[in-house]
Amino acid sequence: MRFRIKYTQNAPPSLPVDVKVKGIKIQSINLSLRLSDPVVPVAAPHVEIGVAGEDSPACLDFFRSHKFSSRYIYLNSGPGVYGWRLNYTSPEYNTMQIGHRAIRYLEHCNELDMIPVFVYYNIPDSGESFYTNMQHIQDDAYMRLYFEDLDFLLGCIKRLRPDKLTRIILEPDFLGYMCQNNQGPDTKASLGLDFKGLVHRIQDSISEFPNIEYGWMVNLWTWPEYGPTGMGVVRGYSDYKDAIKFAEKCATNIFNYLKQLDLGGHFFAVDKYGLDFRALEQPLDKNPWAFNHDHWMVFLHFVHSLGKLFNKPAHLWQMPCGHLNQSQSDTVPLDNTIQKYEDSSATFFFGDSFTPKADELEHWGANKSGLIQVENGRVTWPGMLDRLNEYGVKVVMFGAGVGISTSLGGLVSGITDNGWFIRKYESRSRPE
Repeated sequence: MRFRIKYTQNAPPSLPVDVKVKGIKIQSINLSLRLSDPVVPVAAPHVEIGVAGEDSPACLDFFRSHKFSSRYIYLNSGPGVYGWRLNYTSPEYNTMQIGHRAIRYLEHCNELDMIPVFVYYNIPDSGESFYTNMQHIQDDAYMRLYFEDLDFLLGCIKRLRPDKLTRIILEPDFLGYMCQNNQGPDTKASLGLDFKGLVHRIQDSISEFPNIEYGWMVNLWTWPEYGPTGMGVVRGYSDYKDAIKFAEKCATNIFNYLKQLDLGGHFFAVDKYGLDFRALEQPLDKNPWAFNHDHWMVFLHFVHSLGKLFNKPAHLWQMPCGHLNQSQSDTVPLDNTIQKYEDSSATFFFGDSFTPKADELEHWGANKSGLIQVENGRVTWPGMLDRLNEYGVKVVMFGAGVGISTSLGGLVSGITDNGWFIRKYESRSRPE
C-alpha cells in the first residue's frame, strides 16, 4: 500500500497514526519525522500527549498496545552510592550494568518509537527540601559526582539515540525553593560557582547535544504569595477575574526572579502536583487541588503568561490521571481508594458530561469562563486539548505523580481508572 501524509510546519516530531482501510483500523503506528530545523513554535496546532511509563514487561506491553508520542521516568536519588547510576544500591551489591535504568529506557523507547523524557531530579537525594538542596549545591564532592552522572547520561543518549529527539526536565522544586527563600544569582554554590553559574554549567553540559531538548521545572508555588484564600496561585482569589490577574501577577514575579539566571532551554515545565485531589479528603472549598473548570482556566492563564514572558512553549507535566465520577463515559465509578481517586484533570483536558452530587454541583458547575454547560444537574466540560496551543502549550504529560495516584496504565500499578483515560484518548480523531 502507498500512503500520502500531509505534514505541516507546526506538527510534532512524533505522533500516533491509525492506518485504516475502508474505515477499518488495521494498524497503529507512531510516525517519526526528522526535520532539518527541530525548532517548534510556541503556538503549535497539535499538542503532543505523553504519559509516565516504566519498563516492566506489563508496562511495555501497554505501550505496544497503546501508542503515545512520548513517555517519562524519573532519574533520581542523587549521584553516587544509592543513586540512579548505581541502580539505587552500592558498588558491592550492584549486579546490573551501570546506568541500567537509563540505558534500558532508551533502548525500549527506540523499540517503541517513542520520545524518551527524563525527569532529572538529583540535586536532592534521599529527601528533598530547601535545606537539603543548599547543602548539596555547596558541596564540591557532591556536585562533582552530580556532573559525572549527568555526563554519563548524556553520553548514553548520544550513543543510543544519536539523531533522535530526547528530552530532559530539570530539577523539579529546585528553582522554586530558591525563589521562595529569596536566593539571588550570586548565592554561593560549589566548584567555584555561584547559583547562576551552577545553572549555566548544567545547561552548557546539555547544550552540546543538539538532539536533546531540555527545560527547567517551574512550580505553581514558586512565588511565595498565596492570595486572600491562602490557596495559592490558581485559587488565591474567589473572584474569577481577580484570580486571573493574581495568576498573571505571580507569573510576572516568577519570571522577573528567574530572568536573573538567564535560563536557557527549549521549553519550561509546569505541574499541578500529581496526586488526585480526592486523596486529600478535604471539602472542595478547602482542597487546593480540587480544580473546577474555572480554576483550570486560571491555571492556563498562568502558564500562558509565563510562556509569553519566557518566549518558550510550555510542557504540562505530571497531570493527574483521575476523572470526575458520574461520567457519561464510565459505568464504573472510581471508589476513591488508593490508586482509584477522582481528579478533574483528565475531565478538563478530554472533556466529558457528568452528574455531580447535589452538594457539589455548584463547585463543578462554576462557569465564570462561559465555556461549560449546566442543564438539569448535568455538567458538560468541552475538553481543552485542542485549544491548548492558544495558551502556548506544546506537550501534556500525564502521571500518575505519586504511588497512590490513579494510573492510566504505563506504571507497574497498571490501569486503575477502569480504562476511562485510554478510551477517551483512543476515541480522539487521529491524522489520516
